[in-house]
Amino acid sequence: MSPITTQFTSESESTQVPVKILLLGSGQSGKSTILKQFGISDAHDEFKCGIFSNTVDAMRTILEMMPQLDITADPRNEEYCAIIYDIPATVEIDCFPREISHAIKMLSQDPGVWEAISRFSEFQLLDSAEYFFDSIERLAAENYIPTMEDILHLRVKTTGVYRKELEFDGQALIICDTSGERCERKKWVHCFPGTAAVFFLVALNDYQKVLEEDESMNRMNDNFELWSTVINTEQLKSAKFILLFNKLDLFIRDFRVEIFSAFFPDYISWKTSTELFTELFTDGNEALKALAFLRLKFLSKVDSEREVHTYEVSATDTDQFRGKHLPGYRATIYTVQQIF
Repeated sequence: MSPITTQFTSESESTQVPVKILLLGSGQSGKSTILKQFGISDAHDEFKCGIFSNTVDAMRTILEMMPQLDITADPRNEEYCAIIYDIPATVEIDCFPREISHAIKMLSQDPGVWEAISRFSEFQLLDSAEYFFDSIERLAAENYIPTMEDILHLRVKTTGVYRKELEFDGQALIICDTSGERCERKKWVHCFPGTAAVFFLVALNDYQKVLEEDESMNRMNDNFELWSTVINTEQLKSAKFILLFNKLDLFIRDFRVEIFSAFFPDYISWKTSTELFTELFTDGNEALKALAFLRLKFLSKVDSEREVHTYEVSATDTDQFRGKHLPGYRATIYTVQQIF
């Protein structure tokens, strides 16, 4: 049994006063994924419908955007495009009809589809699209049961505030997952009283994206503004803060210094003037240098007397989160122990 599973149960009773933890951050930063890591029910079948919807919606989104991106699909795949277009937008299915799964498989091999995926920063595309496309044959199997990894890649939009009670090493916790869309943030204030700790999540690949609700706003700039507001909120003055830089795997995979420096013109000069890089980044990993740059930008908005702990994680990586020596577990251990 994994370290976190042995210490988190949803059914245990505790005589202690519950510790309240808030998960805050912009939309699609990974808050709900972190919550799932604390404990998922054994009824994995209940996630099948959402996984199928994510997969179909992602392919439909790509096909709909391709004309706007001046990209065309292979003419031999027209029948498969038609199959996807014919699926009702609100359809709920708990198994993949062979016709649909085969269409997704064939389209996922189309060069035009992959060109569109490579231009994900130009439209709203599910981060897990590639994961589900690559897994389509397994997802379509008759005896398919969602794995933990499938569930963590599932995107379900949170509305309002979702409250989960569980136990951590004998300590009762109340974890509140919040919706990060702008129109939902005004509801956060109702969760502030009694908060012992805040996990603030930032999706590292947000610098290449714009808000779904306001395409004139870069997602990372929105993160900066939101973080500056939250960290300086009077009602959270006594709360412990953990700043989690999420989606590290996607950040490293897709990182291009020319794109990053276009969004942050001061990055190159900052990197050049920082002599510590000769010691800290001997492997020359440009993405890690950019991560250090972002970390300092976020911490620059924090009062010098306030302590904030930062970690970089890939919330969909179960092994990373649950290993005792790894970031997700350390963040959780630190937060709860400091509160006691």
